[in-house]
Amino acid sequence: MFFSRSIALRLLLVCWVCIFAGTLAHADILSSIKGVNPQVLGELHAGLAGSSLDEAKAYLVKGDLASARTIVERTRQSFPNLPLTDLLIAGWLFDLNQPAAGLQIMENLAATMPPRRDIHIQFARIALAQSRLFDASMHISTAKSITLDSTENKEYSMLLDRLLIELESLLAEKRGNWKDAEAGYQQLRTVVANSPTAVNGLARVAFAQDDPGKAETLLREAETLSIPNQPLTELVLASWFEGRAKDEETEAWFSKGMERENNEILRREYSRWLLRQNRPEDARKVATQVKPSEEMKLEFLAVVSLAELMSGNSGEAERLLLKVLETNPNNFGLTNNLIWALARSKEKEKLERAHQLAESNLRKNPLSIEAVATLAWTQLRLGKVSEATETLERPTSNRNLSRDAAYFLAKTKEAEGKAEESKKILDGAIRARGEFFHLKAANADFERLSQ
Repeated sequence: MFFSRSIALRLLLVCWVCIFAGTLAHADILSSIKGVNPQVLGELHAGLAGSSLDEAKAYLVKGDLASARTIVERTRQSFPNLPLTDLLIAGWLFDLNQPAAGLQIMENLAATMPPRRDIHIQFARIALAQSRLFDASMHISTAKSITLDSTENKEYSMLLDRLLIELESLLAEKRGNWKDAEAGYQQLRTVVANSPTAVNGLARVAFAQDDPGKAETLLREAETLSIPNQPLTELVLASWFEGRAKDEETEAWFSKGMERENNEILRREYSRWLLRQNRPEDARKVATQVKPSEEMKLEFLAVVSLAELMSGNSGEAERLLLKVLETNPNNFGLTNNLIWALARSKEKEKLERAHQLAESNLRKNPLSIEAVATLAWTQLRLGKVSEATETLERPTSNRNLSRDAAYFLAKTKEAEGKAEESKKILDGAIRARGEFFHLKAANADFERLSQ
């Protein structure tokens, strides 16, 4: 059995820096097409058009597509070099986490409009974000083959040329064609001086080709470009080394970043990484060494609560988790953690509460294997072995277990009298990577079953 959640947890930091690594190019492309580019309209006009588009976006947030479209159409009458109305709206819908609606608008555009480069560029961007590399390649080729409209604004045309270079470079990078990716990003640097996309892309390529020194140089250059939300160089390198399971190098970069400055995001991610290394005391120390800002207070409190849970301090973990969940009651992961804390109790009232929360969590996430395994665990803790077995047979979106969910499965198998099967599952869970809140218990159970 493959414990995918342990890997997913290990990559949480990588996901945080996705604004930088891999999808930064997507974000650049999207913002260039869905918004107002000063290079195309000029600074003054860009500000005026941007104000109108902000009004349109506000209507879209409320679900009023018709009003949003009306405002964009009106704005385009004054600023005809803006992207197509529906192209803008589709981009905003993706921002609002409504990809199906955004994609439908894109498909309608493609079906009703003559071939346009910007439409195919957006389709290519979406395909790349979804790792549909063949589709992305086809849209890029189509965009390159389209004859330019003589009425197309020169600056907008140049923008689309640049976006095509970005897309081709990112496509090569995703395919592992490092030489082509490097050549593309170098070309982009000649077209756009100090291009953040090019510098960051070259850094990723250098790291992929085992040249972390060059990657560091490029990342530090990127820090000087005033890129919004550009992560610290040390944080990026730590995430990349973590992706390669290089623990020593990962911690070295985290430590170097901590010495450089008191960056809350780096400190939060370092403490989370320490949890994934099953080092709760170190995680607590890093998370609490400096008083957090109001904005980050709850995030650090969540780290401390998990450190308490991992250390076996279930009562304190319960208290802290309840505090965090007051402001974020629908957080699936933290609710699951609270259930685990309650399920460790010998008090029937708390065990019943854990069971109720687990049932609620599963109703909200009916296809989650984690929710299924946690409910089975609460049933097992209440002595309902047959119910736990039945629960674990429920259909889910996948059967990839976290280390803790695997532990619950192993305990259920043991309760069914299948000691050898339980032992094998425990062995797999113990050997896997990632945070494991029941590691101590799993080791003890494995040793007992091995006697």
